[in-house]
Amino acid sequence: MKNSVEDPHLLLGKEFWGILFFEMNLPSLHEFLQVNKKGIGLKRFGDWVLFPDKIPVEFQKQFLHQLENRYQSSDYPSIYDRKMIENEEKFHLLIQELLQIKYAGSSICPQSLPSVLGLSTDAFMAIFFQFVERGYLTANDVLHQWYPHFKRDREVPY
Repeated sequence: MKNSVEDPHLLLGKEFWGILFFEMNLPSLHEFLQVNKKGIGLKRFGDWVLFPDKIPVEFQKQFLHQLENRYQSSDYPSIYDRKMIENEEKFHLLIQELLQIKYAGSSICPQSLPSVLGLSTDAFMAIFFQFVERGYLTANDVLHQWYPHFKRDREVPY
């Protein structure tokens, strides 16, 4: 990641993906970056992990610096093993699944993502609208591949 001229949003997105799949869980990352000291809760942070362009510029630079130097941090090993409570674990799994959709797009099978399929229709629409808006999915992908899973139980009575 060092000495790259890539967009900070792209760098953060890639780093977040790799860390959450191979190094630590979302609450641990939240703790390591000391986001709670900035008044940012885990849910807002999860939104930032999905969409790094929402992160204020001053935090982007700080996060990139911390992530680039994480192996030299004395806090990193102790935070790495942090145990999650049930709600944190569910949220972590949801963010991981949404990251899979973000980076794999329409090539991913909806049935392999139980946390995403468990979302309410409103939550689904809010998140997937952002995926379409940012170009990670097309509206056609959402309508044909994903929406059928969310219209179940939501038939409108006339």
